[in-house]
Amino acid sequence: MDTSHSDLQSLADRVERLEEQYRSLRSEVVTEGLALRDTDGKTRATLCLLEEEPRLDLYDKDLNPCASLKVSVEGPALWLTNAKTKQSISLTLNESKSMISLKGASGSVLVTASETGAAIYIDANGTPSIRVTTGEDGPAIDLLDANGEPRLSLSVNRVMSDSGVAPYLTMHNSNGMASVVVTTLDDGPSVALFDPTNPDANIGIRLLVSSGEPARVNEFETSGHGI
Repeated sequence: MDTSHSDLQSLADRVERLEEQYRSLRSEVVTEGLALRDTDGKTRATLCLLEEEPRLDLYDKDLNPCASLKVSVEGPALWLTNAKTKQSISLTLNESKSMISLKGASGSVLVTASETGAAIYIDANGTPSIRVTTGEDGPAIDLLDANGEPRLSLSVNRVMSDSGVAPYLTMHNSNGMASVVVTTLDDGPSVALFDPTNPDANIGIRLLVSSGEPARVNEFETSGHGI
């Protein structure tokens, strides 16, 4: 009986000590945050409120940041990185759009999505090179130069067609203006060459091949890029 009473008292003492440790830990988290250290005394994880935003950070054995999760007024964000390979992934969500960013040592990919459409941006060595978009006008793929200007575009849209959806292959000059447009409309395929000296890029010549008619070339002037 004495042994049983002693065991119960020992258990009660242990429970009381655990409760004291919990109260101490709870107080530390609320006021100062929480830091987890490994057996070498290195901080490997922190949980805190930074400018009223909850944040969790994780570190590798060399104390390099490896992962971060936070919630701000704009929305939640997750960030992962490898200090050795310089590769990283980030995911952010806000009221207007969501974004995923993939970065490597020599290139990156950015994916965005919103109510109006989605886009994918691909760059090499920090220079944007490919852009893929989809929206109300239709899908498009743009090849960009070193300045981020589109130089070659492939699209399927209604922007330049009065008769419905049509495919377009567009070549742009260094100012981003359309210089050559190849398409096929209801009346047949055509190639349009725009005057590069015209700031509105709406004057040029068109080669048109219509069904049952001989090919013809004519000059045109439009209010846009309609061909």
